[in-house]
Amino acid sequence: MAILIAHTVLINKLGEVLLLRRSANDEFMPGSWDLPGGTVEEREHPLDAATRETEEESGFKVKNLKPLLIYSNWDKKKQKQFVSLIFYTEKYQGSLKLNPDDHNDYIWVKPAKIKKMYTVPYLPEVVRAIKELNN
Repeated sequence: MAILIAHTVLINKLGEVLLLRRSANDEFMPGSWDLPGGTVEEREHPLDAATRETEEESGFKVKNLKPLLIYSNWDKKKQKQFVSLIFYTEKYQGSLKLNPDDHNDYIWVKPAKIKKMYTVPYLPEVVRAIKELNN
């Protein structure tokens, strides 16, 4: 059975995306840039999971989430299928507050610059999807 993950692309008024750097002790790609998000809990709706995870990992309360992309991959090491549901929004409130156990830095960055960064594997697909939104 696949593991379901929900992520949120937060876009600010300058068209920049919030990325969080995974902590150095993270088992998956430590030090890489990622979106806020995490595992959908049993009986939890993916939109609720994206909202919850975004607030837990960034401190921002999000509204008006819209679907952006579905990304799926097979993890050879864990022998599991992961399916990521990626949402986006420009509507959020609060102030940035990182959980240092999960992330040790953040950046607001233009999507075009993301491809030059050390990121989790699905972020290039996110950049393409954002570009399609703006066309």
